[in-house]
Amino acid sequence: MGIELNVLKELANISVTAVEVASAGAVINMAVRKPEFKAEFHDLMVDIIASYEVVVDNFNPLLAISSESEFEQSFVDFYKRFSEVYLSEISRPRVYAENTFHKNLQFWKLKETQTSNPLVKLNFARLREFIDKWIDNDIWLSMTIDGLFKSGHRLMTEIDAMNSKDSELAYLHFQASFGNFAPYLQLIDQKIAQMRTF
Repeated sequence: MGIELNVLKELANISVTAVEVASAGAVINMAVRKPEFKAEFHDLMVDIIASYEVVVDNFNPLLAISSESEFEQSFVDFYKRFSEVYLSEISRPRVYAENTFHKNLQFWKLKETQTSNPLVKLNFARLREFIDKWIDNDIWLSMTIDGLFKSGHRLMTEIDAMNSKDSELAYLHFQASFGNFAPYLQLIDQKIAQMRTF
């Protein structure tokens, strides 16, 4: 599998998980109206949201590069900045996962999570499975973000090397890979906004 597909696959996986947690959370948020529960639920979501923000904050600037002249003006600076910060940035979701782990232990002690309402019960199960697999025990979200950043940096390095020889070809390569990020980043951004309302 080529690096371009691998980078896009990692981003797509991240966007799918954002859809899942936002979907389950929306049902829970609408069904359980007790203020004390809502405060706990919001607190649980804060670090999950922060993990997604790491992705959006670091890759959204790529969306501003939509022409060859913008590529020539902006790519080298973006690549240099990304190279300086990406290793520290990929450690942030692990910290957020640890925070979520501790909050999660308390969250499931709330009596509202033991509902008998079938739809709400189903969505609590979805949320619990998501947190277990993607945040806590298997930390798939952190590992997927790690893979996205490392593969993304490797791809940027290839484009940068190509850029020093042929900027037009480098721009075409950039567009053929990172040019496909927009719908996934926009979807993650939309789901972040939705999760903030919980």
